[in-house]
Amino acid sequence: MSRVVRLGALALLLSILVAAWPPRPLLAQPAAPAVAARAAYLVDFNSGRVLYEMNADEPIPPASLTKLMTLYLTYEALAQGRIRRDDLVPISERAWAQNPELWGSSLMWLEPGQKVTVGEVMLGVAVPSGNDAAIALAEKLAGTVEAFVSQMNAKAKELGLENTRFVDPHGLSPENRITARDAARLAIRYITDFPQALTELHSVKEFTYPQPHNLSPDKVRRGTQPIRQENRNWLLWSYPGADGLKTGYIEEAGYNLIATAKRGDMRLVAVLLGTESEAAREAQGTALLNWGFENWTSLQLFPADRVMGRVRVWKGAGDQVDVVPERPLWVAIPKGSEAQLVETVSLRKSVVAPVRQGQVLGEAVAVLGDEEVGRVNLVAREAVPPGGFFKRLWDSIRLFVAGLLARWL
Repeated sequence: MSRVVRLGALALLLSILVAAWPPRPLLAQPAAPAVAARAAYLVDFNSGRVLYEMNADEPIPPASLTKLMTLYLTYEALAQGRIRRDDLVPISERAWAQNPELWGSSLMWLEPGQKVTVGEVMLGVAVPSGNDAAIALAEKLAGTVEAFVSQMNAKAKELGLENTRFVDPHGLSPENRITARDAARLAIRYITDFPQALTELHSVKEFTYPQPHNLSPDKVRRGTQPIRQENRNWLLWSYPGADGLKTGYIEEAGYNLIATAKRGDMRLVAVLLGTESEAAREAQGTALLNWGFENWTSLQLFPADRVMGRVRVWKGAGDQVDVVPERPLWVAIPKGSEAQLVETVSLRKSVVAPVRQGQVLGEAVAVLGDEEVGRVNLVAREAVPPGGFFKRLWDSIRLFVAGLLARWL
């Protein structure tokens, strides 16, 4: 048998073996954890992928999780220039810590006549979860609590919180309603729109108030002492990477938590509604976050500035345009399955000028097995205006001839 024949036979045998060899099986989805709560939800912040959910659409009183919406609207007012952090906040009788409606609840210990700024009251809402502070912000922003609650519900609708209803700015009423899914959506938008809130407010472990500059000279002379209070989110002490977000409790709800933690490039947002105690809330939050970090990985497949290809431009000042992702494409997949991720890119063959910056010209899709795990539009990186008269005329002729040839052939 000649050497050529032997090599051909060997190649044929190898091709048969490769074709017959079973493909590497996909890793199974991580087994769901057992969570002791009325409702629970875990989501990867970067990709938005839901990693775990239980009773995610059951409306439950949010308790002090309500204050996230109060703070969202406050940050929004700051961003719009309607208020400043050093603006003074008038303290009304309703926002006074001695208001009978607030007795026995968490307080910042505000009282009429104090000189306290927006920034200080925001800390009073976030760290000791002051119900008096939430009322003070509501009145500062909208004039009355009732007007502010209307703004809260309008913003909830705008953010797509389909099963959420607020009746106060602090969460004391059992008539407030939220679901675990909506709570996660609110948290993600809050962190996305105002990431500074994590360092400015929610990772702060303690808050002391009032300080001498908050008090009248008479109160200072009488030796009014500041009150030191700790953040009620125990995960800030016990869980590596935790930097927020908010706890809540009323009897009708149980012990609630929105927690967020970041390790490396991966940030998780966990929601627990209706745990049995403060200790159970911390333990269940720890277990849910641990399950997420131990079983999942968050990957950025395409940064927003990555050129994914070029598209031919007819009748334009330029002959082609670079195409980039509309936003960074992140995916969350089970650990160990990275090698099985398949990415595909589809682009238009050509486009006629003018081309707008950001115009959709294709898409990129990430697939793991039979599951699509990510998709992003691909857009023009820059605008391409129409070319001059002769450029447009010449390209029109070329397109006309190409069309004729396509029909004939």
